Amino acid sequence: MDSWVGFSPSPKSDPNAVIQVLDFEMDSAVSIQKSLALYTTADGLACWLGEVSKFDFRLGAKMSYQDGEESLGATYIQIQIPKKVTLVTATLGEVSFRLSDRKGEAHISASFRRAVRKDEVDEWIIAVNRAVENLKAALGV
Repeated sequence: MDSWVGFSPSPKSDPNAVIQVLDFEMDSAVSIQKSLALYTTADGLACWLGEVSKFDFRLGAKMSYQDGEESLGATYIQIQIPKKVTLVTATLGEVSFRLSDRKGEAHISASFRRAVRKDEVDEWIIAVNRAVENLKAALGV
């Protein structure tokens, strides 16, 4: 059922995978409201994650996006508007955004966290950096 909200069985963790974390800080003249739209709307997600084919801005709701030819899933696991939004994506792992207002500008802290095998680390870092560059472009940074 597409509209079902809830938990799916977790896959067994790979014993060869290690948790990797990449953190980024960005300041933008874009308002918090406009910045927030990059994480809470289908059009916003499409700017940095990939074309969104199914969108549902609810905690635990399943979404679909494209990475090249591949259709992948994502879900929101934390929504604390306007301070923090966290979603789990198939390609980037857990992605958390913290927002704060600094003299009319948006300050964004982005954290990407994923368990990856040694042979996947470089590919994951490239994907995260691509997403961050797309975010920066959307924010005018």
